[in-house]
Amino acid sequence: MVDWTKAHMENIAPPLYVASHLQLELENGHSFRESLQRLLSLSHDNDFQTLLQEWSVRKAHNQSTRSLVKTVKSPYRRTLLDLFDRAWSGEPILEPLHSLKEEILAATESELDQFIATLPFRAMIPLLLLQFPAYLLLLLGPTLAELSRSLGTM
Repeated sequence: MVDWTKAHMENIAPPLYVASHLQLELENGHSFRESLQRLLSLSHDNDFQTLLQEWSVRKAHNQSTRSLVKTVKSPYRRTLLDLFDRAWSGEPILEPLHSLKEEILAATESELDQFIATLPFRAMIPLLLLQFPAYLLLLLGPTLAELSRSLGTM
């Protein structure tokens, strides 16, 4: 299994970083709201943190977050926000959070494996577009020059 460091998780899979951070905080006995505020106080510039900040502000002002959650395209992010809704109302979320974290981790690893599998083909594109025509000119250049000379003398 991949050994995820904090620096890699927050850039590759922000929901995985958030879930891991909150799970650790909850296991250490901190409340959900306190843990979320600690997480949001850390400076990470990504779209998910911005979304979490807006979600937190809406919740703090007793506004509905349904419209915000509906704009999220990722099913993992939506599920995480739904889980946070439950936690905000006082439900325990440690077990579902752990399960969701494992699911996000598996999905992230699968996505990375698929990307890595396509890298050899992506690396061949410059080879085919740039080097192959150059080799053709190198091989066929003398033959074409000789053919043009012989046609020119006729």
